[in-house]
Amino acid sequence: MPDWAKHATIGTAIILTCWTLSYAGAPEQVSIQKIVAEGSSMQRRQVTLQGVVNDLQAMPSPSRRGYGNCLFTYGQATFSLDDGTGILPVEVIGSCGPSPSPLPKNGDEVRLTAIIQVLNTDLPLRLLAQTTSPITILDPK
Repeated sequence: MPDWAKHATIGTAIILTCWTLSYAGAPEQVSIQKIVAEGSSMQRRQVTLQGVVNDLQAMPSPSRRGYGNCLFTYGQATFSLDDGTGILPVEVIGSCGPSPSPLPKNGDEVRLTAIIQVLNTDLPLRLLAQTTSPITILDPK
């Protein structure tokens, strides 16, 4: 196969992949009860969650080192999300730049998109949801 044909094939595959991802729609909204019940099969699944924020712990701003580069960034905040079917710890991923959206307060109802992390497969199962987009505050207090 000529080189130009290989590049065209690769380019077509990239375009189709991007098109498929852009039209995949929002991740499925699931209950925390379903996440716990499905356990390790939820590893790395992107989901939409909705519930009430409790035990919010905001992290200090990331340290910076020359030219605006981050020395490190772990998380912007952690909290427990209660959707009425269960409670799940949530980690709001930090960034080097300004916060993409305001943090919710304890008692706020929120909707968020997150990747589910299964931290261990032994019982009791330990799960964590890591946000992948800004949090929508549905009922600001």
